[in-house]
Amino acid sequence: DTDSDTDPTIQEIQQGVYEEGSLVELENVVVTSPVSYYGFFIGEPEGGPESGLWVYTGEIADDGVIELSPGQQVNISGTTFEYSGDDDDGSLTELVMAASSDVVVQGDGSLPPVSEVTVADLADPEIAESYESVVVSVSDVTVTDPAMDYGEWQVDDSLVIDDMFFSVDNLEGAAYSTITGPLYYSHGAFKVEPRDSSDLVWDCMADACADDLVEGDLVGPLWFQGPGAGPEPTASAVMGDVLRIAKGGPGAAKPVQTPAPFDIAPMGDHVCQFFLRVTVADRPGVLASIAKVLGDADISIDSVLQKDSDVENQSADLVIMTHPAQEAKMQDAVSSLRQLEAVVRLDSLLRVETYPNRS
Repeated sequence: DTDSDTDPTIQEIQQGVYEEGSLVELENVVVTSPVSYYGFFIGEPEGGPESGLWVYTGEIADDGVIELSPGQQVNISGTTFEYSGDDDDGSLTELVMAASSDVVVQGDGSLPPVSEVTVADLADPEIAESYESVVVSVSDVTVTDPAMDYGEWQVDDSLVIDDMFFSVDNLEGAAYSTITGPLYYSHGAFKVEPRDSSDLVWDCMADACADDLVEGDLVGPLWFQGPGAGPEPTASAVMGDVLRIAKGGPGAAKPVQTPAPFDIAPMGDHVCQFFLRVTVADRPGVLASIAKVLGDADISIDSVLQKDSDVENQSADLVIMTHPAQEAKMQDAVSSLRQLEAVVRLDSLLRVETYPNRS
C-alpha cells in the first residue's frame, strides 16, 4: 500500500499510482459481470474511462466459492498485477485475490453507466486501453467473421467479441444494433465480453425483417422480431402452417376429432423385466433364500451374477435380472427381501423396458 490519505480507486490502479505487487483494498465498487471460472469484472459506480478492473481468482488457495451478481457493491482486496501472455505486446491490469474471503458484499447497488464507444475507438490502442475492463457498447455492427478460434467472432473486420460469459450461434451475416460488455484484453487484442443475451441486441437486415406484437392475458404485450424472408425462415413458416392445419387449428379444412377419454392403467399391473442389485452376507444358502422369495412372488430369474466380494465384511454383491414380472409382485418381493437376515441392503431396483415393435 501507499501512504495516501484517501482510499485507493480503480482509476489510480489503472493509472499506475500503485506499483505492481501492491496490496490494495477497494471499497464500495460494483460487480459488473458474472463470475467466470477464473475471474470477474468490477467498476467504480460513476463509470467512464479507467473505471473498470479485472479481478483474477485463479490463485485463490482455499476452497471457498465466490458467488457474486452484477450490480452488487463489494469491498475487495488483492494484489495489483500486469498480466501479459507470451505473445502479447500489451498487458491486462488485474487485481489478484488470494482468498475467497477477500471479497465482502456490502449490498445491492446500480450498475455503472455503459460507455458508448465506436469500433474505430477500440481499434486505437490508446483509446482502448482507457476503456480496459470498463463496460462498453458499440452500435450498428455486422458480423464479418463468425468463427474465429476459441469461440470468438469479429464485427466490422476489426472488433473481437468473446464468449467468456455467453456464446451465440448462427452468426453468419448477422447485424446488431448494439453489443455491450466489459472490454477484456488477451492475446494481443481487446475483446468485448457480452454477459448474457440482453447484451446482444440483434438487428434485422434490409427487407428480411418481420416483427409481431402479441398481447398476453397475464404478461401483457410481447414483441417478437426475426427474419421474415429467405429459404430457412420461409420453410419454418410453411411447416408451422402445416402443423397448425394437422392439429385442426385456424385455417384447417377439416377439424381433427378429439381423442376419446382413456383411463390410466394402475402401475401395479405393469409388466417388465427387473434389474436387482443387492448386497448379501457371503455364506452358503443365501442365493437359495433369495430365489425362494422371488419364486413365492411368481417371479422367475433370467440370470444371476455374483460381483465383488468383501472378504473383510464377509459380504458380496448379487446382480439379478428377472423375466418379465408384474410390478405389484416385484414390490411385494422387495419388501420380503428386505426382511431377510442375510440381506445387508438392497442397492438398486430398475425396470428394464423393451419395445419389440420399434426399429
